[in-house]
Amino acid sequence: MLEIYDTAGQDDYVALRNHYISCGDGFLLVFSLASHQTFASCANTYRTICKAKETSVPIVVLVGNKKDLTKTKEVARNEIAEFCSTNKCVYLETSALTGDGVNDAFVTISRLLHSKVPRKPRTTLRCTIL
Repeated sequence: MLEIYDTAGQDDYVALRNHYISCGDGFLLVFSLASHQTFASCANTYRTICKAKETSVPIVVLVGNKKDLTKTKEVARNEIAEFCSTNKCVYLETSALTGDGVNDAFVTISRLLHSKVPRKPRTTLRCTIL
């Protein structure tokens, strides 16, 4: 079973977000390719996840959204590659507008969870979308 918690835009509920992080096994960190600020926010969230999970390598898929906006990209590919290399996470691009790549993000995090998280009897794996 996969439970998904969408914590985007819930800055007023930091305690709730921290609870979701501590309960989660895998994380989709989604940022806008058209906003460097959202990419920087993902880096901060990644550090929060590492602190909460007490591990330097949580299961994370970094997702660059708005790939359809080719002329307004603010986040450089080398920054994304460096983040993923340093933090050992998978990177995908999506477009919520066209739906391109959206299923791939969920399939990828599900496969990573299935392959890396020890199976526990009758336990639900949780995936948090931040």
